[in-house]
Amino acid sequence: MAAIARASNEQTQGIGQVNLAGAQLDTAAQSEELKAHATGLPAAIGQCLAMIGRARTNDPHGGPGVPRAEGNVSSTGPARVGPRPKSAGR
Repeated sequence: MAAIARASNEQTQGIGQVNLAGAQLDTAAQSEELKAHATGLPAAIGQCLAMIGRARTNDPHGGPGVPRAEGNVSSTGPARVGPRPKSAGR
Protein backbone atom coordinates (compact mmCIF):
# COMPACT_ATOMS: atom_id res chain seq x y z
CA MET A 1 0.00 0.00 0.00
CA ALA A 2 2.86 2.41 0.85
CA ALA A 3 4.46 1.79 -2.55
CA ILE A 4 1.23 2.76 -4.31
CA ALA A 5 1.01 5.98 -2.27
CA ARG A 6 4.65 6.85 -3.13
CA ALA A 7 4.06 6.16 -6.81
CA SER A 8 0.90 8.28 -6.74
CA ASN A 9 2.81 11.17 -5.13
CA GLU A 10 5.61 10.88 -7.69
CA GLN A 11 3.06 10.86 -10.49
CA THR A 12 1.38 13.98 -9.06
CA GLN A 13 4.75 15.74 -8.83
CA GLY A 14 5.58 14.71 -12.40
CA ILE A 15 2.27 16.05 -13.69
CA GLY A 16 2.92 19.31 -11.84
CA GLN A 17 6.35 19.60 -13.47
CA VAL A 18 4.88 18.94 -16.92
CA ASN A 19 2.21 21.59 -16.31
CA LEU A 20 4.88 24.08 -15.19
CA ALA A 21 7.00 23.37 -18.26
CA GLY A 22 3.95 23.86 -20.48
CA ALA A 23 3.18 27.19 -18.86
CA GLN A 24 6.81 28.31 -19.33
CA LEU A 25 6.64 27.34 -23.01
CA ASP A 26 3.42 29.34 -23.41
CA THR A 27 5.06 32.36 -21.81
CA ALA A 28 8.10 32.07 -24.08
CA ALA A 29 5.91 31.71 -27.17
CA GLN A 30 3.86 34.77 -26.20
CA SER A 31 7.06 36.73 -25.63
CA GLU A 32 8.34 35.82 -29.09
CA GLU A 33 4.99 36.73 -30.63
CA LEU A 34 5.04 40.13 -28.90
CA LYS A 35 8.60 40.74 -30.14
CA ALA A 36 7.52 39.95 -33.70
CA HIS A 37 4.60 42.37 -33.47
CA ALA A 38 6.75 45.07 -31.88
CA THR A 39 9.35 44.74 -34.64
CA GLY A 40 6.74 45.66 -37.23
CA LEU A 41 5.38 48.69 -35.35
CA PRO A 42 7.79 51.33 -36.72
CA ALA A 43 6.90 50.41 -40.31
CA ALA A 44 3.17 50.45 -39.51
CA ILE A 45 3.50 53.84 -37.81
CA GLY A 46 5.38 55.17 -40.83
CA GLN A 47 2.62 53.97 -43.13
CA CYS A 48 -0.02 55.62 -40.94
CA LEU A 49 1.88 58.90 -40.90
CA ALA A 50 2.27 58.77 -44.67
CA MET A 51 -1.49 58.24 -45.08
CA ILE A 52 -2.17 61.18 -42.77
CA GLY A 53 0.24 63.32 -44.79
CA ARG A 54 -1.51 62.38 -48.04
CA ALA A 55 -4.90 63.15 -46.51
CA ARG A 56 -3.72 66.55 -45.26
CA THR A 57 -2.22 67.57 -48.57
CA ASN A 58 -4.83 65.75 -50.68
CA ASP A 59 -1.85 64.39 -52.62
CA PRO A 60 -2.04 60.65 -53.41
CA HIS A 61 1.77 60.55 -53.68
CA GLY A 62 2.45 61.99 -50.26
CA GLY A 63 3.17 65.66 -50.94
CA PRO A 64 6.00 67.39 -49.14
CA GLY A 65 5.99 64.97 -46.24
CA VAL A 66 4.37 64.54 -42.89
CA PRO A 67 4.94 67.34 -40.41
CA ARG A 68 6.36 66.23 -37.10
CA ALA A 69 4.66 67.32 -33.92
CA GLU A 70 7.02 68.61 -31.27
CA GLY A 71 5.94 69.56 -27.79
CA ASN A 72 2.50 71.05 -27.36
CA VAL A 73 1.49 71.83 -30.93
CA SER A 74 -1.95 73.15 -30.09
CA SER A 75 -1.99 76.72 -28.82
CA THR A 76 -5.74 77.06 -29.33
CA GLY A 77 -6.85 73.96 -27.46
CA PRO A 78 -8.00 70.58 -28.74
CA ALA A 79 -8.74 70.02 -32.41
CA ARG A 80 -12.34 70.58 -33.45
CA VAL A 81 -14.26 67.86 -35.19
CA GLY A 82 -17.25 68.86 -37.27
CA PRO A 83 -18.47 72.28 -38.32
CA ARG A 84 -17.09 75.40 -36.71
CA PRO A 85 -19.38 77.04 -34.17
CA LYS A 86 -21.23 80.10 -35.46
CA SER A 87 -20.03 83.39 -34.02
CA ALA A 88 -22.49 85.49 -32.00
CA GLY A 89 -22.60 88.26 -34.64
CA ARG A 90 -23.91 86.08 -37.48
